[in-house]
Amino acid sequence: GDQRSTARLVGVGERPSKLAIADRSLAQAREMNHQLGISLGLFCRALVLTDLGRMAEATEHGDEALQILERLGDPEDELPTRILLARLALERGDHASALATLDVCVELAQRYDAEGFLPLAHAWRCCALVAADRAPEAREALELALTTPARPWPYQQTRLALSLSRAARLLGDRDIAIAQAERALEIAERCGFRYYVLLARIFLLRV
Repeated sequence: GDQRSTARLVGVGERPSKLAIADRSLAQAREMNHQLGISLGLFCRALVLTDLGRMAEATEHGDEALQILERLGDPEDELPTRILLARLALERGDHASALATLDVCVELAQRYDAEGFLPLAHAWRCCALVAADRAPEAREALELALTTPARPWPYQQTRLALSLSRAARLLGDRDIAIAQAERALEIAERCGFRYYVLLARIFLLRV
């Protein structure tokens, strides 16, 4: 399958199996010197490492994946990679880099968003704008994240709901934060995403 379908597959399992899938995919792609496959393996591994809190490794993998995709001229697959790198920039407190990256994501998504990443980009942009003390713009970004159509895939819906909950909590909008965390919890429980069940419950405790 392509990068996007494989990335969704990686989202189905729990973290140890996801890491094993990413490692196996990356090893096979490197053996064949398949550049798009290498970028896929790096991106999926970066996603798992981010969930594990191994942010420096995740950033290295994300940067390498993006360099490959830029060389290949593949803007559609750049989009989720850039969103992940923006999230990692936020985690390390680099708000300016996160915002610059997310501005590129929003622009890319106008033309290359077959997978429906635009609402996720808006949600993370809201978080970055809050961190930069730009609350009015952050509120606009949250509204865009809530109203932009998203894809129906459960894994992506869960990630989006958690991102929306986080953004709303940072803005002090408790009702939205609770509603989105509850939505993430419902999807995660129904689909067996145990890690995201845990995250959603933690989010509910925080609001």
